[in-house]
Amino acid sequence: MKVIKFFSLFIISLIASCYSDDSVVIGLLWVDSHRVDCTGEAIQTCYRIQENNIIEENDWSLFYDAIEGFDEQYEEGYIYKISVIITKLA
Repeated sequence: MKVIKFFSLFIISLIASCYSDDSVVIGLLWVDSHRVDCTGEAIQTCYRIQENNIIEENDWSLFYDAIEGFDEQYEEGYIYKISVIITKLA
């Protein structure tokens, strides 16, 4: 199994504490050790993610967007467990 890096931002809890409604949730994501080719609005590469507590071998979903504050830290070859703020759009 690859080495797992934990990426967490203190600012996540600070920002989340500013919201008082249910449109913002703090969650945990696993980000796979490599990106894959995918097609959204155009041909691109996507993160493979899971929202499970434990990594399931064949349960990866494609994530088509950037992950703010994480993209600069991402290095292929490592599986990451990251805290994220999930904002539900109306």
